[in-house]
Amino acid sequence: MSAGGPWELGDVPPMPPLEAASNQFCCVCDNPAAHRCGQCKSGHYCSTACQVNDWPTHAILCKDFLRLERPEGNFQRALFFPQREPLPRFIWIPYSFRVADGEDGYPRGFKELSTDLKAVRELLGLTSMDSGDFGHIPGTHRELHPSIYFFCKNIDKDDGYFYYNQSIATSTNDGATITQVLGDRVVLLLQSMWARLKEEPTEETIERLSDPRNVDITMDDFRTVINFFRTNESRVPIS
Repeated sequence: MSAGGPWELGDVPPMPPLEAASNQFCCVCDNPAAHRCGQCKSGHYCSTACQVNDWPTHAILCKDFLRLERPEGNFQRALFFPQREPLPRFIWIPYSFRVADGEDGYPRGFKELSTDLKAVRELLGLTSMDSGDFGHIPGTHRELHPSIYFFCKNIDKDDGYFYYNQSIATSTNDGATITQVLGDRVVLLLQSMWARLKEEPTEETIERLSDPRNVDITMDDFRTVINFFRTNESRVPIS
């Protein structure tokens, strides 16, 4: 990687081998995945070809994901795309939860998680912020559970705030074009609404959906976010 500059395709480190995985979808083509990255254990692929396709993006955070240690207490893993730094990074955002009593639309025993959005505002240096979300894998009809949310500063064209986000440009570099957006971005998962379930849940389902790890951003999510930036934001040629 060029020091202080964009991630160059020729600078990408050697790709680790794949290992067996199950019950996942390929983060590149969305087909059932039988493999995962042998280094971070998080990126899932249906084939070596899809891993090769993803590696220039995946390599940006693969080792960071492997080395990331969870702090004590209630925290969820999120992504931070700083405006004036060349690479994104993982961060920890606090959350709280309450156990449902069965009287408020959630089944008894369900842990309803509440992300500390005040911490997100403080990270972005804001008293208020814009947000958006998408609930489907870009280019497919498969729903995301939970949905991915973006938080950022509301940019006004008249406030002189014209610094493009360097870490997003780096991460979306496909060798020919990059994505240009303004401001810092925080990306995290918010717990799926219980109403999306189409049948009465079992105790096993309640326990699984209550697991706080469900709202941790993964390397598969990182690829999904980059796909979103590439397909839904302004692309410009690399000069």
